[in-house]
Amino acid sequence: MSYVLISSYDDKEAINTPRIPSELIERIVVGLNEVCKRVGILVKETVSRKIGVTIGIDGYIGVYWKVLISKLEEFFRELQLDFELLDVTNFYKPLDYIENIIKPFLTCDPHFGRVFEGEIEMFFRRKELRKRIEHARRNSKVLVCFGCGVVNRFTADLYDVVFYVDVTKEVAGRRVLNGLINNLGDGGKSISREYSGKRLYYIDFPVLDRHKRRVLRRIDFYLDGNNTENLIMLPRDVYKKLLLILSEHPLRLKPIYLEGVWGGQWLKEIRKLPKSMKNCAWSYEVMAPYQSLFVKLRNIVLNLPFLNLLWEYPDRIMGKFEAYEKVGGNFPIRVNYDDSMGGGDMAIQVHGDLSYLKENFNEPIGQNESYYIVATGPGSKVYLGLRDEADVEEFRKAVIEAETKGIPFDHNRYVNSIQSREGDLFLIPAGTVHASGYNQVVLEISDTTDLYTFHFYDYLRPDLNGKLRPIHSYHAFRVLDTTKRASWVSKHLKVTPKPIRSGPTWAEYFLGELGELRIVIHRLEFLKNISDNTNGKFHILTLVDGESVLISSKSNPNRKLEIHFSETALVPACFGEYLLINMGISPCKVVKAFMR
Repeated sequence: MSYVLISSYDDKEAINTPRIPSELIERIVVGLNEVCKRVGILVKETVSRKIGVTIGIDGYIGVYWKVLISKLEEFFRELQLDFELLDVTNFYKPLDYIENIIKPFLTCDPHFGRVFEGEIEMFFRRKELRKRIEHARRNSKVLVCFGCGVVNRFTADLYDVVFYVDVTKEVAGRRVLNGLINNLGDGGKSISREYSGKRLYYIDFPVLDRHKRRVLRRIDFYLDGNNTENLIMLPRDVYKKLLLILSEHPLRLKPIYLEGVWGGQWLKEIRKLPKSMKNCAWSYEVMAPYQSLFVKLRNIVLNLPFLNLLWEYPDRIMGKFEAYEKVGGNFPIRVNYDDSMGGGDMAIQVHGDLSYLKENFNEPIGQNESYYIVATGPGSKVYLGLRDEADVEEFRKAVIEAETKGIPFDHNRYVNSIQSREGDLFLIPAGTVHASGYNQVVLEISDTTDLYTFHFYDYLRPDLNGKLRPIHSYHAFRVLDTTKRASWVSKHLKVTPKPIRSGPTWAEYFLGELGELRIVIHRLEFLKNISDNTNGKFHILTLVDGESVLISSKSNPNRKLEIHFSETALVPACFGEYLLINMGISPCKVVKAFMR
């Protein structure tokens, strides 16, 4: 299973170019050598004013600490500084102790786990670490403490200057899964690549996200460490101002492109993806926990985790909505493409609701979905609900025999299917058996949670790695809603658009609503332009017809973003009134998702 989303291609076209005052850009330091030199000068100046200085350099998992610290050490020697280095990894608790604590969260299920709620401090011999820092402070003019978690609740008050070296989850995941970096507290004894990924998802990322959120309130300098040789350092006030400015603009998040056994070729062609990709099954357009923002400031390109912005300005980005307390500050909507054009059928599957995912996996959000059909080819269809006459026990027997004995069966005997057409919207409440058929492009607008796709049947086909794809009959039948059958589905889940407002050359239609979190889906259609208003709630806009659209603030036209066909933008809640302007020749259609 893929526990960590790592894109097959970095889309450098998905870039944000906010207007930043020149005096702020000029204070950004770029390059490993320049950053280390600047830190050295800062330390020397500080030492000249006081007896000693203690520096904390914290960071996310995935940072190349050896490269950074060795270069810093080199510059400190050139400046003839009397310094000592303290590596926080020397103060981890024994690996067996850590494994005993986290093991129940990783082995409770063969395919899934349980999101860990512990804090980073539990990984360390806390008292010993603090005592060692206090002793070193008394004996060294310059003490540099570094590593993931070094600025924790037990040590934060000991530092004069705090740096945070950040990397995106994509970069962190790639480095850990490739064996370049160890899991948190792991001495390099990971069982397998799959285990490392599972540990990242259920243990390391949750722990380090909570920790990072606290440390970012304390920092003096923020460092983009995604490319160590091109390290980028921002003083605290520049970093904070940049986030404020970003919160006022429509944003394009960096897409995550993934290959899949049923994947198609449509996205590869539309997005001009590398020919080396076998296909593109998924493109994650809005997936808040994993995505980042490319931000261009003159010749500097930052890669900032989207969560950093969300944590700093949750109300400006998300606003307030009915399910705000229910989602617990998490971003509620996921938007992604499923491309099977020229590919195959998805696995027959089902998802759990919030109560099931919380009880079994400690997830904060359920997995209700919807399919908006962007493009179709011959034979396109959506599997949705059970057939009216389907015998569930017979279905269960067929699924288990396929899973345990490799006996194929005709899923069409049990699962209802509906011919799909461009512009259709299908609602998929949790518990509804479903799948996208071959030869179509689906825009999924769904609850943020994505991992818990419980397969009933996957045609006994191997994945791209040659292994049979897993079946999850235990969970699948526990969450299956047997009342969601063909007759009910046709009345309630295949939606007919309803007009909301219109003018001579434009109209807005209600398409549907996902009940658990009350995610609302509209479609805007216009020849030249159409106005809209966030009204204090974020909008997600995807151009599903037309060449390109400019999203422009009515109060400040400089706050704008152009998106092209198939692309998605996040419009922050604070954006207010805005215009969608057709920049092409063809009429435009934009799918809009927001919270009730």
